[in-house]
Amino acid sequence: MSAEPRRNVRRRAPVLLAVSAAIAGAALTACDFSDIPGLRLPTTPLDTTSPAPPFSPQPWLNANAATVRSVDFADADFSDLEPLREAIGEARFVLLGEQSRYDGTTFQAKTRLVRFLHEEMGFDVLVFESGVFDLRSAWERIRTGMNSTAAARASIDAVWSTSAELAPLFSYIGTRATTARPLVLAGMDPAFTGPGVGGAGEHFVRDLEAYLSAANSPLLADASWPSFRAVADRLARRVYDSTAFTASDRSAFNAGIVPLNAELNRLINVAPPGEASFWVTMALSLNAHARSVALRADGQPELASGVRDSSMANTLVWLAQSAYPGRKMVVWSTATRIMRTPNELYGVRGEAEGHGRAIFGQIARVTLGDVMYSLGFLAGSGTYGPLDPPTTLPLRPLVAPLPESWDGLFVATGKPYAFLHLRRTPSVENGWIFGRRVARALGYQQLAANWTAIYDGFFFTATMQPATRVP
Repeated sequence: MSAEPRRNVRRRAPVLLAVSAAIAGAALTACDFSDIPGLRLPTTPLDTTSPAPPFSPQPWLNANAATVRSVDFADADFSDLEPLREAIGEARFVLLGEQSRYDGTTFQAKTRLVRFLHEEMGFDVLVFESGVFDLRSAWERIRTGMNSTAAARASIDAVWSTSAELAPLFSYIGTRATTARPLVLAGMDPAFTGPGVGGAGEHFVRDLEAYLSAANSPLLADASWPSFRAVADRLARRVYDSTAFTASDRSAFNAGIVPLNAELNRLINVAPPGEASFWVTMALSLNAHARSVALRADGQPELASGVRDSSMANTLVWLAQSAYPGRKMVVWSTATRIMRTPNELYGVRGEAEGHGRAIFGQIARVTLGDVMYSLGFLAGSGTYGPLDPPTTLPLRPLVAPLPESWDGLFVATGKPYAFLHLRRTPSVENGWIFGRRVARALGYQQLAANWTAIYDGFFFTATMQPATRVP
């Protein structure tokens, strides 16, 4: 070795010793070596443990989803529905939804649930998402001897009243009507839902005028009354389902509804309390219906739905506080309207769905409190579709659900029907139910949500059959 290399080694030796000392010191003092140029050592130790097996919610769901034996209305052995009793507890309102308006098997399940709730849990008022006036008229006629099925067809939305799956329920209501514990029919929808011809709405104006006349109301002689009554009659007979709600019609209605509301409020002090309360509520519903019809005609369906939802919530409050105080009620509605909130819904790509608009179930809770149990429905496979296929909507098959979706997990339980209570105290075992997961609870769309914030429970059907029309 030449002299020059030796000199370089001697010059570098102190540097090498200093680096070695720094490394040794870092090891003893747990330094991160960030002060040593060019030195990049790992900051975390290598994990040599075996990876944990992937978490599966299936065992928990298998153990906690209660098997429901039957959806047959005639099956009065309700032992399989006892878990529902425990879940509902002291709730005063049970809200029953449905994925679409053509779900025959869901209709069957709902009828049996209504019977169970009435016979076993003291729910004595059945509130349909159908006309306030229509259902009041239907119940009065059933009590005085009218055939209950005919009364239902003259008042309840046709998608339900003409469904064969609901026929046993309507017959049951008739047989119970004169007993000590009838199942009372009521409505909450501001719209008139009976058929335009032969429906309950045909005698709406007649009954309103009879009430005003009995109280010697001067309103019937008011100059605005004839034009107003003509528009109100067309609304009740559903003329505007197929005819334009013109500017002159709207003007006549607006000119008459204000004095009508004032007069009905005045009559609270002189008319029978039950009648007075009903007609005040009915006028508010009529006004909401007219506004909704106008908004739809103007191409604003979302605003129209908002008006309708708010009116239905107000009517349910009236039913609960004035018409049937203290009574327990079953509400027959749709999956969208019975939600606790729509603000948890997301599309599968993360886009917000339905956020920012209050819905019926959410609005009603503001006044009635958290005594409402909302039951959503799911299905694994099968077919759904309208009562008279093929129409604008043909029968549709249900494709196999995503394995990790709520629907897919229920399918994997192997249960033909099942009920799961969602409103649970979080724990290590059930914590997964509070996460965002896909379910087809709303129109069979793939939507992701923390479903515990939307429904209180799920009812699952393995195989869906479409609704069928009564012969």
